[in-house]
Amino acid sequence: GEISGEGEKVITLTIPENTLSEGVEYEVVFSTEANVETKEYSVAISQPAAGPVITNIADVELNETYTVKGIVSAINVRGFIFSDETGSILYYNPDYSAGYQIGQELTITGKVGAYNTGFQLDASAEIVEGANVGMTYPEAIVADAAFIDSFVAETANRLAVYVEVTAQLSISGNYYNLVVEGTSNQGSFYFLTSDIKSQISEANGAQVKVLGYASSVSSGKYMNIVATSVEILEMPEPEEPENP
Repeated sequence: GEISGEGEKVITLTIPENTLSEGVEYEVVFSTEANVETKEYSVAISQPAAGPVITNIADVELNETYTVKGIVSAINVRGFIFSDETGSILYYNPDYSAGYQIGQELTITGKVGAYNTGFQLDASAEIVEGANVGMTYPEAIVADAAFIDSFVAETANRLAVYVEVTAQLSISGNYYNLVVEGTSNQGSFYFLTSDIKSQISEANGAQVKVLGYASSVSSGKYMNIVATSVEILEMPEPEEPENP
């Protein structure tokens, strides 16, 4: 480029044709030393280093490695559900302790696996933390008896889906299940957080409404759910004491 004119200086850059790409930002750097006689400066134009290619969650396939960017949308004691605008996937780690919060933005690079017909990322994935940007949930699919039967019967691996289940809570030891009228299959809480467990631990037999992500199937009859919220709709009637 050449500097011309008095007072304010105007710099004109002539870029050879087909050397820049549309939609790409470039950095222009001027050298600190000028040729005084010709009033010319040397100019270097460089393209910033390319970041990883981001893949939509909806486009992932088994045993392939991807970088996905999205938001933590649900948590449990073994990991979290991770969502972008196209879909949701389970991140599972048996030694999970990171403590990511719902609404936190993450960039995850890892190989997609599957367990119990649910796609998942595991502890080998690399995670880069971002800010907490909040979470807006999609409209939940009503998981009635027909939906649960279809979900359980599906043998292909699938992404997690956001569902609403109205059911009777059934607690047996560490198992917290959801009995839905019209089917022998059930919903099952998947590694409940301590907060939700403390909310419902004394509500065995209650009618509840659960929102969360159905992510996989276990034992051929349980639709596993990573819960985001549980509402107790009606507590069971207390049992009458037996006459002595």
